[in-house]
Amino acid sequence: MRWRDWMMGLGKGLKAALGLVLVATGLMITSGYDKATETALVNAFLAWLTNLTTPLTPRIGPYPQSR
Repeated sequence: MRWRDWMMGLGKGLKAALGLVLVATGLMITSGYDKATETALVNAFLAWLTNLTTPLTPRIGPYPQSR
């Protein structure tokens, strides 16, 4: 029973957190602040995310010539 109670409490907390995130996102969109946030995040994460994911992409050679 303790396990079930713990999971129910966790679910309530996560539901409230998700609701807060959605309300904050909606407010950012209606105020236009989402564009500035997107720009800041892209500028901050673009270089290291590209460096992180580039080695994971497969190395594909040139396409074969069609006859």
